[in-house]
Amino acid sequence: MKRKKLITLLGAAAISLSAAVVGAAIKQPTPAQAASNKKSVKDKSFTFAKTWRTKWYSTYYLTPSPMEIYKTGLKSPWTGENVKTVMGVVPKTAKTMVVTPKKMHGDDWLILTPAGARNNADTHALTSKLEKLNGKKHRVIFEANPDNGKVINQFFKSEKLAKKYGNHHFKDMTYSEISPR
Repeated sequence: MKRKKLITLLGAAAISLSAAVVGAAIKQPTPAQAASNKKSVKDKSFTFAKTWRTKWYSTYYLTPSPMEIYKTGLKSPWTGENVKTVMGVVPKTAKTMVVTPKKMHGDDWLILTPAGARNNADTHALTSKLEKLNGKKHRVIFEANPDNGKVINQFFKSEKLAKKYGNHHFKDMTYSEISPR
């Protein structure tokens, strides 16, 4: 009799144990579920300062269209596409630019790299400063080489300012010698 009870007890324990293992296995997310549970690009959005959020103009021939900066994205003057700006790693297929802060020549710069980029060919460095032009202060966005911080382009809030001061060298900035401006 004891033997039958022992076998029954062991059988019930084995069934309970296998049910627990199957239940635990069901609760484990698949790789696809795990990826979808990670924070989305939206959760990692980079927010531009309010002083940056507007349309910016340049006379530089490699930026034929104006740059429009939004709260968490921009209309690229280099490609004409609207892209999201994020911090961290994003899928290579997403239309995003990864933002990384960097200090160059004493200024704080934002390094913008297209998601999935393998080199710096499409990487841009931007900073914003108040500059005195003809006795008035104007905000200017400077674009520089992300490797050395030397300015290659500058953006203004109006086409008139861009045409008038597009080739102006500001004393507090370091300019590239091969700048095509």
